[in-house]
Amino acid sequence: MKKMIAGILAALCVASAGAANAADTVTIRVDGEELALEEPAFLENDRTLVPLRGVFEAVGAQVMWDQDSKTVVVTQNQEDALTVIVVQIDSKNAFVGEEQKELDVPATLVNDTTYVPLRFILEELGNSVTWDQETKTVDITTA
Repeated sequence: MKKMIAGILAALCVASAGAANAADTVTIRVDGEELALEEPAFLENDRTLVPLRGVFEAVGAQVMWDQDSKTVVVTQNQEDALTVIVVQIDSKNAFVGEEQKELDVPATLVNDTTYVPLRFILEELGNSVTWDQETKTVDITTA
């Protein structure tokens, strides 16, 4: 009897953990199309962090990674000008061109995937970003 109760409790714990993770899932849409990411986006301190390469390449940006300095460089041509954004892992400072700006949350590495704050970089690249709290959906409209 004790083993059966323990088994039921364990099953309930696993089921509720899965439901909690599903509730924390963030959906990303680019110009109305849901983006399939290899690694999931997540929330940290009310900010959406996304796997760098998948999202930014979807909006036409180029992404470079420097392993030695743990630095990400995102570039995109906009109206005859090149926008360059440099972000270092675990730093709240970012550079847009030569101007230093502060991030709400730092870029981070999770299981060898670089995660960055979505809104900051996308808006610096001229895109529009909206957040639906009820559905935990980010809608990106490209420039």
